[in-house]
Amino acid sequence: MASNPRRNGAGLGPDRLDLMSRIKGLFRLLDLYSEFASGGPVDKIIISQQSLGRFINSVLPGAYTNVAKIDFARLDREASLRLVGIYGSKSEIVLFLHSLGSIDDEVAALLLTEDDVDVNTCTRPSLRSGIYILSPAPPDSSSIPFVRYVIYWPEENTWNDDATGSVRENRVMFMRYLTCLTDQIRSLISREHEEKLVFKDEDEDEDEDEDEDDRRIRFVVAKTTEEQEAVDVKAGFTVTHHAFRSSTASVSTLRGSPRQETFVPKFVDGEAAQAVATTRFVPGADDTRNLEESFSGYRFESELRNYGSVVISPSVDATGFNILLENGNLKARDRAAYETYRITIEKEKQRCEKEGKEALEQSKAEIRAHRPRLLDQVSKYLASLICDTYITFAPGDIVPPGAQQEKTDPSLTSDPLEYFHNVCATYKGADRACQDTLKDINLTSINVPEFTKLKRRFRIVRKALGNLDYLSEAQRSDLIKAVSLDSDFLAAWRKLETGLSRLFLYARFQSLPDKDTDEKGLEEYWKVTELHDVEFLRSLQDVVVAEPRYADSVEKLRELAVSGLRQMLEALAGKVTENLISAQETELNNTAKALITADIERAEQEATSILRKAIVTRLRGEGKRVLTIYDVKPKSAWNSDFVLKASCSWHSEPSLEISVWAMDLSEDDIRWLKGNPSHVPTPRMPRSATKFNLPLKWRIRLIVGQKNALLIVDCPDKIRLWLFSLRNGFSIDHPVCSIPNIAGRQYVVAVDEQTRLVALVMTEPSGNVILQEYLMDEKFSTMRSRGSPLSLNSWYTNGVPEFTHASFFSGTEELCLVEVTGRVRVLMIPSRSFRHVLIHLHSTPHYVKSSPDGTALVIVEGSSTGTKSIRVFHRASFGSNEDGIVKELPESFNPTSNFSVTSTGERQNVFLMGFDVQRQRIISAALEISRNEKEYQFRTRDETRNIANETRTIHNSLIDCFSEVWERFPVAAAIQRQTLSGDGRRKASVTFVSSSASQSFEPYFRRMVQDFERLSRKPTEQRLARILVTSSSFDKVPNIATSTSRYKAGEWIAELLCLIPIHIAVTAENRFVPLKDGVLDATLERELLGADVSTIIGAISLGWYESIFTSYMATKPVKVVSSMGEQSVGKSYSLNHMVDSSFAGSAVRTTEGVWLSVCPTKDCLVVALDFEGVHSIERTPQEDMLLVLFNTALSNLVIFRNNFTLSRDVANMFTSLQASTHLFDPAANPKLFKGLLAIVIKDVVGGDQKDIVKEFFAKFSQIVSKEQTTNFISVLHDGQLTVIPWSIIQSREFYALFNKLAIQLSKQRCTHGTAREFLITFKTLMARMKAQDWGPLDQRVIKHRVATLSDMLPAALEYGRSASTSDADELRNLDDQGLINSSDSNATFYVGKDEVERQRIFSSLLALQGLDPARGSVYEAATHLNSIATSRIAYVKEWIEKNLSRVPQDNADIRSLRREFEDLADRLRNALMIVEHSIRALDPASTARNTTNPFSAGFRPVTTEGIYVNSPFIFAVNLAISLAVKVAKVVARNRAIMRKASMHAQRKFTSAGRSV
Repeated sequence: MASNPRRNGAGLGPDRLDLMSRIKGLFRLLDLYSEFASGGPVDKIIISQQSLGRFINSVLPGAYTNVAKIDFARLDREASLRLVGIYGSKSEIVLFLHSLGSIDDEVAALLLTEDDVDVNTCTRPSLRSGIYILSPAPPDSSSIPFVRYVIYWPEENTWNDDATGSVRENRVMFMRYLTCLTDQIRSLISREHEEKLVFKDEDEDEDEDEDEDDRRIRFVVAKTTEEQEAVDVKAGFTVTHHAFRSSTASVSTLRGSPRQETFVPKFVDGEAAQAVATTRFVPGADDTRNLEESFSGYRFESELRNYGSVVISPSVDATGFNILLENGNLKARDRAAYETYRITIEKEKQRCEKEGKEALEQSKAEIRAHRPRLLDQVSKYLASLICDTYITFAPGDIVPPGAQQEKTDPSLTSDPLEYFHNVCATYKGADRACQDTLKDINLTSINVPEFTKLKRRFRIVRKALGNLDYLSEAQRSDLIKAVSLDSDFLAAWRKLETGLSRLFLYARFQSLPDKDTDEKGLEEYWKVTELHDVEFLRSLQDVVVAEPRYADSVEKLRELAVSGLRQMLEALAGKVTENLISAQETELNNTAKALITADIERAEQEATSILRKAIVTRLRGEGKRVLTIYDVKPKSAWNSDFVLKASCSWHSEPSLEISVWAMDLSEDDIRWLKGNPSHVPTPRMPRSATKFNLPLKWRIRLIVGQKNALLIVDCPDKIRLWLFSLRNGFSIDHPVCSIPNIAGRQYVVAVDEQTRLVALVMTEPSGNVILQEYLMDEKFSTMRSRGSPLSLNSWYTNGVPEFTHASFFSGTEELCLVEVTGRVRVLMIPSRSFRHVLIHLHSTPHYVKSSPDGTALVIVEGSSTGTKSIRVFHRASFGSNEDGIVKELPESFNPTSNFSVTSTGERQNVFLMGFDVQRQRIISAALEISRNEKEYQFRTRDETRNIANETRTIHNSLIDCFSEVWERFPVAAAIQRQTLSGDGRRKASVTFVSSSASQSFEPYFRRMVQDFERLSRKPTEQRLARILVTSSSFDKVPNIATSTSRYKAGEWIAELLCLIPIHIAVTAENRFVPLKDGVLDATLERELLGADVSTIIGAISLGWYESIFTSYMATKPVKVVSSMGEQSVGKSYSLNHMVDSSFAGSAVRTTEGVWLSVCPTKDCLVVALDFEGVHSIERTPQEDMLLVLFNTALSNLVIFRNNFTLSRDVANMFTSLQASTHLFDPAANPKLFKGLLAIVIKDVVGGDQKDIVKEFFAKFSQIVSKEQTTNFISVLHDGQLTVIPWSIIQSREFYALFNKLAIQLSKQRCTHGTAREFLITFKTLMARMKAQDWGPLDQRVIKHRVATLSDMLPAALEYGRSASTSDADELRNLDDQGLINSSDSNATFYVGKDEVERQRIFSSLLALQGLDPARGSVYEAATHLNSIATSRIAYVKEWIEKNLSRVPQDNADIRSLRREFEDLADRLRNALMIVEHSIRALDPASTARNTTNPFSAGFRPVTTEGIYVNSPFIFAVNLAISLAVKVAKVVARNRAIMRKASMHAQRKFTSAGRSV
């Protein structure tokens, strides 16, 4: 059902009229109020949120923050409730409250005063009907259990067996809730009620035939009595309301002198509806209101129109001004200034880019010019590196002889590589480029073939000579000489191998070299091991010393090595040089780009400053409403909304506040009027009025209408006309029509709602009489002029008439005009002529109006305060009877003024209403106007007998109320709520407490149970039979405290919340409209115009179910079952019996839009969605389609209830649904459209089942054959469909089938994950349908999740919580509400850009952490700060990863969020680095020793959140932070200047490098 409208400003009247505040310990849980829906008025039961919160906090302080944030877990741990249910006679409940000391005698008397008016019209203190909980004074002894009482406070006629339908409906609903919330119930029955109870005798036979007769009501079409034209006046209804009072105010006249003016209520003339307009004087005042909220561009532009003057404070930075410029259409305020700004920006951009490119090219040319110099120094640098490896060479050995020798002045520098070093130091990428080039170069290998060949020969000979010690010196010398590259090495070996030597070789090595072997073969034969070139060259000097004959070969080897190293150096130096130049050019490009951007930004700032001055000047208007803007910030990186901080000040002129109260009839009155036209209904006043303000000098001439009204107002300059909804109001700035108001002009107005005609008969000062006609459209939303004005002068030749009244005969274009002389004429507009007959009245009438059915003209005559009468002229005989038919009105009409003729039910049910302002009431008289025609009516054949049968008992509903609940709701549903645990529960019992303690209650109750089980055949699981039924007198009520069920407080509150369905959405004007907290809020609807999906998601709230889904049961999986179908096919009844819900379905349609309820079970949460019936007269096909799409997208099981045959409308609905499947692509939304469609054919007997299934099979086969892959079964239901022929009601098979549906639901795949995930999916789908965004759902869910985390990110890093407020929640996994494990501290950091705030926060942090180097180590202080900051960053990172773990990671929004996190984390680290450096710059030892510390002199303590920071060290840190920030800015500025200068001359690069 809906949430409490009083929370939304729709109060019931003065709070002083609510007696609850005067009853000690009483809290309202469930409230009753009336709401006007599209199909008519309905009574609804709602959660009384504020009172519930007070009760929870009285049980456990702090457990309730709001209805969406209840600490259920703590309530379960720390609190329990013993509860007894109380209902019965009002008088006995009052005595019960008095006996407990909860009320005094005065309150008791007020409670016992008969309340014979509607709760909305109450003008005296009263207690509204509803469910309350009473916490009496606790018992004196702690050993006595503390019992609280859940009390059902009834309406006045609740316990009358013939109570009207709405009262009976409310009785059933409240008793349903009472029996679900308590196990032990007491019925307090007064003596008056007890005496009229009828107990059936045990031996009385059941009369089943009589029961059947009760179900058979016979009707007849009867001809009414033929009568002549006549009028009969009978008593009518009376409506009392606190708003029906006159008010007096002192109003200034045009000359400035005050005069007293009285404002009295006026009727809104409606032919078939009733409404009242009250007026209140609102004095002028100056007022200011602070504003801090988010805006979309469209809404902000609309908001600006409400202000005559807008002031942009200097505190609004450039970013904020640009936001205002783009979103507020400020360009239009001074188009010339904006055009100049645009041209200036374009020119400056071109200039900056041109100059930047020229400077860049010049700098690149200078770099290229210095290439030889750089190459030379790079060669020297690399030669040093090479020689560090090859230590037998010096750099001069390998540097090419022709290398450039740079001439430098030794007095200026001692660094021969100064230019190279400066390049590496000045350019960040240069040194990295150099190192990257060198890291992959192998310096240990000389890639010269000759060197490799000579090295191999050299090593083979050395190895062989080491082994061939028998060789002669000559042989050795020949072999050593063969090493030379010029000799034939292999020939020398063959010469050496004589027979003797080969024999020796074989004997010594057991093998011989192959005769055809090459040098590599010799290398392998002699087993010459690998030796890299560095070690080889290092060993050559020792070889020459040992064997001088190797000198020539060694010299040649060194020569070849130098040649190879030179080649290596040349290639490497060229590559390094090119990489260095490329790095320089890259950084120059980046620097140039940054400088160009900075120059453009500077130019834009200057141009923006000029534009800003011009815009600000233009915005300062002369309006009385002034908006002063102080700050504008983007709301997040994920949408275009922004947060505006401003103040609104205005001077409101004195005005008139008009409140329009649209009355309605109850369901019972509507039903009674259909069967009994003579029934006198009682219109009910709404809880709130539609309000608007009019300037003081404007006066209402006429308000007329039903749902939409026509308002005509006399203004000094014009006559203005509006058409507006009585629900939503209107803007006075946009009338549908305006007529110039000429001085001296007089006019009268007539409106006919059936023909939608508006006629203004105007008498001009010149004497012209003009008729101007207007025609309203069918929806009463616009109007247009019908034809040109018609002059009536030709019919008034004897002078200019003065008209007092005008009225159409309803449903015709015949206009009655009443002149001040009393003459009445009828103008027939189509023929542009008057009737030949006329009548003359003897006096000026008070009121003239046609009866709503057009039969007659009703005229009210008489003195203003005396006797009044009506004079009636029938249209058919107008003029034939000049006096008409005169009837005296009752004396109650004597003090009345301001009349209205209306009708209820049918147009022939005519009532004359009048205001009795003194008594604050409307009185009425029923006018029975008969005419010379035969009339037929449809009525019951024997109304008297039926009524007698219905009222054979008077107050048995005090007992029968249990049976009413069992009949409407399940006793044992197929899926049962399992919120309450079994611990502490006691046997269910009912105790009837009365004066006589009659023993008849128990057998009567038992027979009632037996009759119910026998007739309904519902499954009960013996629950009803196990109820303990007792009776007692008032003085012997047993103390059942110990036998009272004890509940865990959290479980019981959850049970209460899950019992109450909530209204979540409606459709209107072909739009899907989500509700917030179950209420349609017109203000919220205006705010969401043009809003994106994320903003809409944030505005949607499921009221009390928010805490169920997000905390108490957040980790449970969710399955969704829904019911849809045509009207009045038992959709709500089916859901109730399947999932134990409490939807208020009945034989008449009460469901509007979509309602939600939750059935908690051990395994999952079963969400039940009850949908409005399709094809209702109030809904368009587009609105039906939106509801069906929403249903099929979410549900795991869709129960489509249908009549015995597949009607053409339903078949067309399925077929037309094909066209809407493109709106939500199931392939792009894998979690949607997965539900089984269960088509239930109601009331099928066994023999018809097969034929029914065949019929449906044939219908759906045609659809599938025609649509193929796009058929709705595959697209919207994943190919799942089942047809269930359902048995007739009151059969066991009827209820057994609900268990089969429950099994089907259990088999369905769970597509919604946890309850928290379901909530996000649910809100996202609703928001997308409202915004008409038909993209993939997952992308929207990710966007919303990222936006949520982004909004919380700054507070998470600064406070380690979800928000900056002290009561903000800890960081949690938003999917399951699990806490993020961390050792995070409660330290407060700062990641903003305000330096003053940063200093304050970090000074406070040092003080709160107790860090003072004067008392300890500077190192410890700095280390501790770094440690807690690192811990906080890791904590927030873990929080982000947990909340993104279930979504695809390859997403641009997620990457942006992580970049935002890294940026903010870096900002925190940099701020801490400044603090750390500042701390380390201090000498704590000297600080401790120096008792005359310069910071101590004149030092004032700084207060930081209540802590006095009087440490000289903290003051020093503040100063050091400030200085460090300033120094950092200076360094950054100087560095930018140096880099810019480097683009013009290479010499300045050198200077910059030296400074670095």
